[in-house]
Amino acid sequence: MEKVNLLLIKELRVQKKMSQSEMAEELGFNNMWTYHRKERGEQSFTAEELNILAKFHKKKMENFFVKEVAENANKEKRAAV
Repeated sequence: MEKVNLLLIKELRVQKKMSQSEMAEELGFNNMWTYHRKERGEQSFTAEELNILAKFHKKKMENFFVKEVAENANKEKRAAV
């Protein structure tokens, strides 16, 4: 399963020395708290928001996703070894 790479999103913002308020404004949010909740994973980014982030940071959209393997799949691999 693919998951949004929230760590990368935060790292890119910090590298640009932007506050969460500034990033929220860039995405068109009315306040910083909406962005804050999304960056922390409490609320999901929409596809449109991820597209805006990708263009803003000059990255490909796929860079914002990481593959997440189910925990039981990792246990099965370790048991097989």
